[in-house]
Amino acid sequence: MNSRITISVSDATGKVAYGTTDVTNGQQTFNVRGSENVVLTLTPNEGFRVSQVTVNGEDRTTDVVNGQLALGNLSANTTVSVRFGAAGEFTKVVIGSDKMVTFCPLADADLSTLNLKAYTGGGFNRQTGVLTMMRVYDVPAGEGLLLKGEPGTYEIPYSQSYSVYSNLLKGVMTATNVSATEGGYENYVLGSGSKGVGFYKVGSAGASLEAGRAYLQIPAETAASRGVLNLRFDDEDEATGVDDAARLNSKDEITNNNVLYDLQGRRVEQPQRGLYIQNGKKVIVK
Repeated sequence: MNSRITISVSDATGKVAYGTTDVTNGQQTFNVRGSENVVLTLTPNEGFRVSQVTVNGEDRTTDVVNGQLALGNLSANTTVSVRFGAAGEFTKVVIGSDKMVTFCPLADADLSTLNLKAYTGGGFNRQTGVLTMMRVYDVPAGEGLLLKGEPGTYEIPYSQSYSVYSNLLKGVMTATNVSATEGGYENYVLGSGSKGVGFYKVGSAGASLEAGRAYLQIPAETAASRGVLNLRFDDEDEATGVDDAARLNSKDEITNNNVLYDLQGRRVEQPQRGLYIQNGKKVIVK
């Protein structure tokens, strides 16, 4: 009797080969003859390792030998899930003279003991052009972050994370060319330009990001064709100097102090219990 095998790979930091087909991200389903011996080859990218393998929900990581998982004759539908993680106990990141850099951890990371600050993109106010950055400490793999600190090289330790964030920053684990727009979003990358250090809109030619970086996505109708975004850090009082005059002269910011926005920058008329952005700062509605 024929059966099916579904192979799921959680990210693009490795591949699982079944026959001549590679699964690198997402999942694929294959038909399997009842007498066929199934052997999967698991190949992590450089700097990664096989982190976890489950078969029908059962942990089978220790059954991977020399990069191969033998499943034998399959008589029933089977689901194999593979996760790749970073090799080693920490990753290094360099912060230059701008004192900011985007970062995407290859594995769950703990930033609570370092002399730098890590932020997610918490929300965007389209009236003021302010992007609110929310400080975080416990970060899951693949999360897009903005790191802020004195110039130098930092070792970021890996540690199991239990956090989930709503985040406008998108991390990349492999070298990526970021287009100007993507699925209804305007894309921005961190840079130093005529208005200082901030997130600048990606041009028509796109922007190249190396592995372990991040870019910013704002809904197109919310971004309002802004070329550069203001930054406000939720643990600090002032915004950065990027386009600061436009922020301070905004009548909307002065007269609409009670307006609430969700973490995606959308105006909320009837807020429910939860976290919102008001006048560029986060507030909790109970």
